[in-house]
Amino acid sequence: MPEETKKQKVLLIKLSSLGDVIFNIPLANALRNAGYEVTWIVSEKGYDVIKDNSCVDKVILAPFVKWKKEKSFIKRVKEFFEIKRQIKEYKFDIAIDTQGLLKSFGFMFNTGIKRRIVGTNAREFSILGGNEFVKFPKISDWHTPIVKQYLKFARHLGVETDKIQVTLPKSSEETVRRIDEL
Repeated sequence: MPEETKKQKVLLIKLSSLGDVIFNIPLANALRNAGYEVTWIVSEKGYDVIKDNSCVDKVILAPFVKWKKEKSFIKRVKEFFEIKRQIKEYKFDIAIDTQGLLKSFGFMFNTGIKRRIVGTNAREFSILGGNEFVKFPKISDWHTPIVKQYLKFARHLGVETDKIQVTLPKSSEETVRRIDEL
């Protein structure tokens, strides 16, 4: 009997905004369809769109909105390091930072992930968290839709990206009510 190959574990880091989270769903789907186990770290702003979405196996909530309101610096730091502990414990093979900001760098740095992929368009020193880089044009030169830009990360891993697949979570009554309120 042939030995079963272990799925590679990918940590996708796109914390916010809601639009960019949605634009990353095709990347997550491409990775899952290629056989990767996908965990996504996201803030409250995109959590509802990702938590029950078939594009991921697991979701980690990074509560930045809560942290901004939290008066206790110690409590915020404790929660941040608890998330980092979870990341280390899960032993990801690959991390992909499509956020490209200092707040995403924190989840890439010192977590034991061997392959850390960042776009060359990363800002706020977040490029320092990577050890592999996906070339992006300057923002002023972007003629390609953002979804296709994010899919460059999948192509970097050798994943076919001809099909753009957007999935959304099944709507609960609560979700429909919240959408109606908006």
